[in-house]
Amino acid sequence: MTVRLPVLRVAANAAMLIDDFLDEAHLPFVHAAAIGGAGPEPIPADSDTASRLSGAS
Repeated sequence: MTVRLPVLRVAANAAMLIDDFLDEAHLPFVHAAAIGGAGPEPIPADSDTASRLSGAS
């Protein structure tokens, strides 16, 4: 399914917009209240994965 969105015109420098889209490092600083404030989420390993990684059989 294709979703077509309207064009969003922004009065800004195109190079700065591209830099912001490509540079993920600015997220925790610039967007801390919205999308960048959370730390890394722990990924629980199931018992099979944990035993394979530890070398146990």
